[in-house]
Amino acid sequence: MIMENSLRTDELKEAIFSLEMVAEQVLKIHIDTYRWKWVIIALHNAVQGFMVLSLKGSHGLNILKNADKKSWLNNYLSFRKIVFHKSTMLAQNMRSLCLC
Repeated sequence: MIMENSLRTDELKEAIFSLEMVAEQVLKIHIDTYRWKWVIIALHNAVQGFMVLSLKGSHGLNILKNADKKSWLNNYLSFRKIVFHKSTMLAQNMRSLCLC
């Protein structure tokens, strides 16, 4: 259950909002040069976010450590074997019912 006052974000949203923050802070540099700090921080966050998006790929495993990736894949493949086994058993049972 999601709380109404909670913060939800993802890699794409972070990268885009960081670029927006860069644009906002750049416009205020002439008023306060301290805004450069926030330009640099937001730009770093944007670059990091887009790097994560490019490394992530469509399955999202490329950003995991090798041990975590291997564990995730093993669990996923084990689950698929169970599902495949159960669906094969169901198909065999259905065929046997039709033959009787």
